[in-house]
Amino acid sequence: MALVEVGKHSVFKLASFAVLYGLLPINWIDLFNPAAPGYHVWLIMMYMAPFAIVVLMDGLSLLPLALSLGLLASLMNDLFYYPVGDVFFGMKVNVLAWWQGQLGFDGLHSIFTFQGGMFSFDVTSMIMGASVYLRIFIVVFLMYRWSHATRKADSSV
Repeated sequence: MALVEVGKHSVFKLASFAVLYGLLPINWIDLFNPAAPGYHVWLIMMYMAPFAIVVLMDGLSLLPLALSLGLLASLMNDLFYYPVGDVFFGMKVNVLAWWQGQLGFDGLHSIFTFQGGMFSFDVTSMIMGASVYLRIFIVVFLMYRWSHATRKADSSV
């Protein structure tokens, strides 16, 4: 049965998987293996990889849904990296101060270096915050659009 036929229930299951995937395996990988060359490019591919199957099975019309699920996984990584590290691995970090940096409230303070393989650059708190807010907007917009489209499809059947 195609995902389009199943509709919003499958989207809820996929979104739940995206949250758990971003919280647990992605955070575990990111907490303990961040030194590989081009690491952040590889990490972005890891966010999206499980959701590529949705597009492969049901076509390019589901690309926005797959993109929103990958972005949701990336948000779970970027917003819960240290809380997961603290709960599961005993990392003692001031989470509120860390969230302050992640959400853009530390201004031009560099919070990490993006490793892109042949290039790298410092990511400031403002850039990270803008990235977080933009991804939240995109995920909400695409999920709303998808749920609205499935409701239209359900009502026309």
